[in-house]
Amino acid sequence: MKPQPQLHITQKLTELQKTNNMAAIQSYPLGTPKSSDLVVGTSIPLPDTNDTPITKSFSVGSIGSNIITDNNVITGTGTLNTIPMFTPDGQTIDDSIITQNVAGNSILISGFLEVNDDTTFYSDATFEGSAEFQLAVKDSSSSTGTSGQVLSSTGTETLWITPSTGSLPYTSYTALITQSSTNAPVVETVLEDDPIFGTLTFGRDLAGEYYVTSSLTPFSATTTACIINGGFNVRANFAWIVTSSSRIDFLSAEPPNTYSDNNFSKGLFEIRIYS
Repeated sequence: MKPQPQLHITQKLTELQKTNNMAAIQSYPLGTPKSSDLVVGTSIPLPDTNDTPITKSFSVGSIGSNIITDNNVITGTGTLNTIPMFTPDGQTIDDSIITQNVAGNSILISGFLEVNDDTTFYSDATFEGSAEFQLAVKDSSSSTGTSGQVLSSTGTETLWITPSTGSLPYTSYTALITQSSTNAPVVETVLEDDPIFGTLTFGRDLAGEYYVTSSLTPFSATTTACIINGGFNVRANFAWIVTSSSRIDFLSAEPPNTYSDNNFSKGLFEIRIYS
């Protein structure tokens, strides 16, 4: 009579258990594994290799780490409306010091904020405490100003300006200008200037009709005044008008009120902006 296969296998298993002091799986008590506990498994060779599977022991901790790393598993806990951060190993998240309000339209940083590059605010910024500036402060034209200047408001922007000396209630641009033929007036000498005026450019429209424009918007019909004369030329009369926040038109006319050129020869041209 041939031996029964099942009986043969059972006998072999019993012999192995006795030899290796092993017990049947179901006979082991249940327990909670520790990271250092070992389990037995089969190590599968990499594809396209001639290696054969081998039996190895693995720690519970290494198995857990492998699952987290290979599957990009993120662990950790967090708090509602708190922005998380990775800590301390790049695979565990925890609360940061940044929280978001319920409406989702503002954040609160409960600590020190350090910015190591240029920062632009496209809307209002409110500082409820003190503000410390360790380097230069720029105005609306990106100028850092010069020593002794003060930061002044024009109503729509801020500019570094040289404070008026004494009790003068205005800021002045003063120059000597000359005009000939059909050319625009030419500045011969600038006697006084201030950043509030921006870059001034003189031009000519028609005979005796001229203008000066600013790269900024400093002029106002209620706070701007001009003083003009012909210098060595005493024949003409002069008039001016603020036509926009960046332009002043001025005229030269010979009697009887005929607009004409060639009436400025190192003539005085002053613009005053009163505070």
